[in-house]
Amino acid sequence: MSARPPARATPAPTQPEDPPDFLALVCHELRTPLQAILGCGELLQRDATDETSRARLATIGQQGALLLRLVNDLLDLRAMEAGAFSIRPQPVNLPALVMQTVESCRPAAAAKGLALRCTVAAAAPGWVLADGDRLGQVLLNLVANAIKFTVQGRIDVVLNAAEEIGGAEIAVSDTGPGIEAAEQERIFRPFARLGAAEGTEGLGLGLALAAHLCRRLGGDLSVASDGRSGTTFYARFAAPPSPVPAAAAVPDPGSLAGRRVLVADDNALVREILAAQLARLGAKCETVADGEAALALAFSGKFSAVVLDLSMPRLDGLEVARRIRARCGPTVRIVGASAHAAAADRTRALAAGMDAFVTKPVNLAALAAALDCVPGAAGNEENDLAPAALARWFRREVPPARVALCTAWRLRDWAALERQAHYLRNSALAVSDAALGAACARLEESAVARDEAAAGRSWLHCEAELARWL
Repeated sequence: MSARPPARATPAPTQPEDPPDFLALVCHELRTPLQAILGCGELLQRDATDETSRARLATIGQQGALLLRLVNDLLDLRAMEAGAFSIRPQPVNLPALVMQTVESCRPAAAAKGLALRCTVAAAAPGWVLADGDRLGQVLLNLVANAIKFTVQGRIDVVLNAAEEIGGAEIAVSDTGPGIEAAEQERIFRPFARLGAAEGTEGLGLGLALAAHLCRRLGGDLSVASDGRSGTTFYARFAAPPSPVPAAAAVPDPGSLAGRRVLVADDNALVREILAAQLARLGAKCETVADGEAALALAFSGKFSAVVLDLSMPRLDGLEVARRIRARCGPTVRIVGASAHAAAADRTRALAAGMDAFVTKPVNLAALAAALDCVPGAAGNEENDLAPAALARWFRREVPPARVALCTAWRLRDWAALERQAHYLRNSALAVSDAALGAACARLEESAVARDEAAAGRSWLHCEAELARWL
């Protein structure tokens, strides 16, 4: 999130001349371990029987969501710089959106002892035509920023009309330190960081993105502060009135019960998590690791739905989707899944014949929506991935993974070494083995650079860390 308050301005760090897609690639790599953290946390929280466990799991979910939001902010910044940022207006219940977003921030405020209040003025619009996701992103960034820099007191969120632009205004006020006039323009610049009293420095993305979004939404973001105490941000945006949409038909809970779903993903841990989530939705699931295997099973006629990773060995998900659609017609529902969140990936997926597209990490609600059902069916508890189950799975995977890694290193097969190190790194991070994950990351980097000396050192570190799992 963007840092405030005044004093001790810290210059934005000099940015290295990275390859154009470096930022997107880093964010892509973060999404696989996030899939494990958020997916397993969600499953565990549903089964927790005591308040302490539920509270701890809720914290994992909240912090994982914060990390995911940072990843999304970085991707949005990349899209903003590339001119590929889109706004999709739809009917939105604006008061409900504001109240729900504020409620999602209440645990974080309560953890700091802060009061968080939300008020909808009588003149505030109701149903409007706007991009609800982007509006929620603006408000979430503003409230999270206020929570971050308010030590004691309260945060007030007020929704009102902005008649001069035919829209609405959301004011977010806090009782934290003020922002000096000289710094008030700077806080809306990407990567601008202001010194903070308790070392609460951020990447300086949240406010910059919020300001950009407000402009794209037909308004602006401004700040008011006397520089001593208290700050108010005003987010204004166009919001023409919209008729109340007809209630959408809601499928019965457990509408996947008895149906067979095929999952194709080259990461075994992601396959396990998706299988557990599908079991929760009542489905019977089979998993495969590559596109050719997925195609063979899809043609068998046993599956009513297929979840395809876009990037797989032997045959990618896009080509698999095209062939399934050409042979099976519309009888099989095809859902694409990718850690890439760019709009272009969604467009390519739909153009290939996929019915829906989900971005990893995938939660139950998103998976259910993509498969045209709602969560609720009782699943097979044996498929739920508790940490102990993850560890058992990983321990089974280590011997063959180690052999593949060793073979690639012995043959100096740099492409295979890069691929195996990348795969093992993501799996290691999913089971919270940071040391092994770091060793694999260094080995992967060495393989990409074809640096034999560095790869040799990294290989020895990987061997030592892998030995703990044997």
